[in-house]
Amino acid sequence: MRPAAKPRHAVVAGAASGALLHELLSHHRIQRVTLLTTRQFLRMPPGMDDAVVDPESWRDGLPTAADHALLFYGAVRREREALLWRPERRDLVSLATALHERGVRTLEVVLPPGVEPLNTAERRALKQLGFDPLRRASATPSVRPTNGSWPARLAAWMIHVALVSMQQVSASRARRDRTRPP
Repeated sequence: MRPAAKPRHAVVAGAASGALLHELLSHHRIQRVTLLTTRQFLRMPPGMDDAVVDPESWRDGLPTAADHALLFYGAVRREREALLWRPERRDLVSLATALHERGVRTLEVVLPPGVEPLNTAERRALKQLGFDPLRRASATPSVRPTNGSWPARLAAWMIHVALVSMQQVSASRARRDRTRPP
Protein backbone atom coordinates (compact mmCIF):
# COMPACT_ATOMS: atom_id res chain seq x y z
CA MET A 1 0.00 0.00 0.00
CA ARG A 2 1.38 3.40 -0.99
CA PRO A 3 1.58 6.11 1.66
CA ALA A 4 -0.86 8.98 1.27
CA ALA A 5 0.59 11.84 -0.70
CA LYS A 6 1.19 15.11 1.06
CA PRO A 7 -1.52 17.67 0.20
CA ARG A 8 -0.20 20.42 -2.03
CA HIS A 9 -0.68 24.17 -2.01
CA ALA A 10 -0.38 26.16 -5.23
CA VAL A 11 0.05 29.85 -5.81
CA VAL A 12 -1.38 31.26 -9.05
CA ALA A 13 -0.36 34.50 -10.76
CA GLY A 14 -1.84 35.91 -13.93
CA ALA A 15 -5.12 35.82 -15.80
CA ALA A 16 -6.22 32.28 -15.05
CA SER A 17 -9.63 31.21 -16.31
CA GLY A 18 -12.06 29.22 -14.20
CA ALA A 19 -11.48 26.15 -16.38
CA LEU A 20 -7.73 26.30 -15.78
CA LEU A 21 -8.22 26.74 -12.03
CA HIS A 22 -10.58 23.77 -12.00
CA GLU A 23 -7.94 21.74 -13.83
CA LEU A 24 -5.39 22.82 -11.24
CA LEU A 25 -7.57 21.76 -8.32
CA SER A 26 -8.13 18.32 -9.83
CA HIS A 27 -4.52 17.86 -10.95
CA HIS A 28 -1.30 17.46 -8.96
CA ARG A 29 -3.22 16.61 -5.75
CA ILE A 30 -3.64 20.36 -5.11
CA GLN A 31 -5.65 20.84 -1.92
CA ARG A 32 -5.36 24.61 -1.61
CA VAL A 33 -4.89 27.45 -4.09
CA THR A 34 -3.82 31.02 -3.36
CA LEU A 35 -4.61 33.51 -6.09
CA LEU A 36 -2.39 36.57 -6.26
CA THR A 37 -4.77 39.52 -6.62
CA THR A 38 -4.68 43.31 -6.73
CA ARG A 39 -7.66 43.61 -4.35
CA GLN A 40 -9.12 41.28 -1.77
CA PHE A 41 -12.12 39.20 -2.79
CA LEU A 42 -15.19 39.32 -0.54
CA ARG A 43 -15.74 35.56 -0.77
CA MET A 44 -13.64 32.69 -2.06
CA PRO A 45 -14.68 29.13 -2.86
CA PRO A 46 -13.55 26.38 -0.47
CA GLY A 47 -9.88 25.52 -0.90
CA MET A 48 -9.03 28.94 -2.36
CA ASP A 49 -7.51 32.01 -0.78
CA ASP A 50 -6.27 35.29 -2.11
CA ALA A 51 -3.11 37.24 -1.35
CA VAL A 52 -3.15 40.92 -2.26
CA VAL A 53 -0.08 41.95 -4.19
CA ASP A 54 0.99 45.54 -4.79
CA PRO A 55 2.33 45.64 -8.37
CA GLU A 56 5.10 48.03 -7.26
CA SER A 57 6.33 45.84 -4.37
CA TRP A 58 5.01 42.42 -5.32
CA ARG A 59 7.64 40.47 -3.36
CA ASP A 60 6.03 41.53 -0.07
CA GLY A 61 2.67 39.95 -0.95
CA LEU A 62 3.89 36.49 -1.95
CA PRO A 63 2.66 33.64 0.29
CA THR A 64 5.15 31.41 2.11
CA ALA A 65 3.31 28.09 2.33
CA ALA A 66 2.94 27.12 -1.34
CA ASP A 67 4.97 24.32 -2.94
CA HIS A 68 3.70 24.68 -6.54
CA ALA A 69 3.30 27.79 -8.71
CA LEU A 70 1.47 28.51 -11.93
CA LEU A 71 2.31 31.67 -13.82
CA PHE A 72 -0.18 32.60 -16.53
CA TYR A 73 0.88 35.07 -19.20
CA GLY A 74 -1.63 36.41 -21.66
CA ALA A 75 -4.47 38.86 -22.06
CA VAL A 76 -7.35 39.30 -19.64
CA ARG A 77 -10.43 37.84 -21.29
CA ARG A 78 -13.08 38.52 -18.66
CA GLU A 79 -13.70 41.48 -16.40
CA ARG A 80 -13.32 39.42 -13.22
CA GLU A 81 -9.80 38.38 -14.31
CA ALA A 82 -8.76 42.03 -14.04
CA LEU A 83 -8.59 41.59 -10.24
CA LEU A 84 -5.88 38.96 -10.60
CA TRP A 85 -2.30 40.20 -10.35
CA ARG A 86 -0.57 39.77 -13.67
CA PRO A 87 3.21 39.72 -13.36
CA GLU A 88 5.25 41.37 -16.06
CA ARG A 89 7.09 38.96 -18.32
CA ARG A 90 10.37 40.79 -17.64
CA ASP A 91 9.94 39.77 -13.95
CA LEU A 92 9.60 36.03 -14.68
CA VAL A 93 13.02 35.01 -13.37
CA SER A 94 12.94 37.30 -10.32
CA LEU A 95 9.38 36.12 -9.51
CA ALA A 96 10.46 32.48 -9.83
CA THR A 97 13.46 33.21 -7.59
CA ALA A 98 11.26 34.86 -4.94
CA LEU A 99 8.77 31.97 -5.05
CA HIS A 100 11.59 29.44 -4.76
CA GLU A 101 12.91 31.29 -1.68
CA ARG A 102 9.44 30.92 -0.14
CA GLY A 103 9.27 27.15 -0.64
CA VAL A 104 7.89 26.64 -4.15
CA ARG A 105 9.51 23.54 -5.68
CA THR A 106 7.57 23.05 -8.92
CA LEU A 107 6.66 25.69 -11.46
CA GLU A 108 4.50 25.78 -14.56
CA VAL A 109 4.54 28.67 -17.00
CA VAL A 110 1.39 28.90 -19.11
CA LEU A 111 1.92 30.69 -22.40
CA PRO A 112 -1.09 30.93 -24.69
CA PRO A 113 -0.70 31.04 -28.46
CA GLY A 114 0.69 34.38 -29.57
CA VAL A 115 2.83 34.91 -26.45
CA GLU A 116 6.59 34.74 -26.94
CA PRO A 117 7.97 31.35 -25.79
CA LEU A 118 10.58 31.12 -23.05
CA ASN A 119 13.96 32.22 -24.29
CA THR A 120 17.24 30.42 -23.59
CA ALA A 121 18.24 32.75 -20.74
CA GLU A 122 14.85 32.28 -19.00
CA ARG A 123 15.05 28.50 -19.35
CA ARG A 124 18.61 28.40 -18.03
CA ALA A 125 17.79 30.64 -15.04
CA LEU A 126 14.70 28.60 -14.13
CA LYS A 127 16.64 25.34 -14.42
CA GLN A 128 19.35 26.74 -12.12
CA LEU A 129 16.65 27.40 -9.52
CA GLY A 130 15.79 23.70 -9.61
CA PHE A 131 12.56 23.99 -11.54
CA ASP A 132 13.16 20.83 -13.48
CA PRO A 133 11.33 19.62 -15.36
CA LEU A 134 9.86 22.98 -16.23
CA ARG A 135 6.75 22.32 -18.18
CA ARG A 136 5.83 24.97 -20.71
CA ALA A 137 2.12 24.47 -20.82
CA SER A 138 -0.27 25.84 -23.35
CA ALA A 139 -3.48 27.46 -22.34
CA THR A 140 -6.65 25.47 -22.67
CA PRO A 141 -7.53 25.28 -26.34
CA SER A 142 -10.22 27.71 -27.28
CA VAL A 143 -12.12 29.01 -30.21
CA ARG A 144 -11.84 32.71 -30.88
CA PRO A 145 -15.02 34.51 -29.85
CA THR A 146 -17.10 35.75 -32.69
CA ASN A 147 -19.30 38.80 -32.94
CA GLY A 148 -21.47 37.07 -35.51
CA SER A 149 -25.01 35.86 -35.22
CA TRP A 150 -26.18 33.96 -32.17
CA PRO A 151 -25.92 30.57 -33.99
CA ALA A 152 -22.27 31.35 -34.81
CA ARG A 153 -21.57 32.34 -31.18
CA LEU A 154 -23.37 29.21 -29.93
CA ALA A 155 -21.38 27.00 -32.31
CA ALA A 156 -18.08 28.58 -31.19
CA TRP A 157 -19.02 28.05 -27.54
CA MET A 158 -20.00 24.40 -28.17
CA ILE A 159 -16.70 23.72 -29.98
CA HIS A 160 -14.80 25.31 -27.08
CA VAL A 161 -16.66 23.11 -24.55
CA ALA A 162 -15.93 20.00 -26.64
CA LEU A 163 -12.20 20.85 -26.85
CA VAL A 164 -11.94 21.48 -23.09
CA SER A 165 -13.84 18.26 -22.34
CA MET A 166 -11.59 16.21 -24.61
CA GLN A 167 -8.51 17.74 -22.98
CA GLN A 168 -9.79 16.93 -19.49
CA VAL A 169 -10.65 13.33 -20.43
CA SER A 170 -7.24 12.89 -22.04
CA ALA A 171 -5.46 14.33 -18.98
CA SER A 172 -7.42 12.16 -16.55
CA ARG A 173 -6.66 9.02 -18.58
CA ALA A 174 -2.95 9.89 -18.64
CA ARG A 175 -2.95 10.42 -14.85
CA ARG A 176 -4.83 7.15 -14.31
CA ASP A 177 -2.35 5.28 -16.55
CA ARG A 178 0.61 6.73 -14.61
CA THR A 179 -0.81 5.65 -11.25
CA ARG A 180 -1.91 2.18 -12.36
CA PRO A 181 0.50 -0.49 -11.06
CA PRO A 182 2.25 -2.56 -13.77
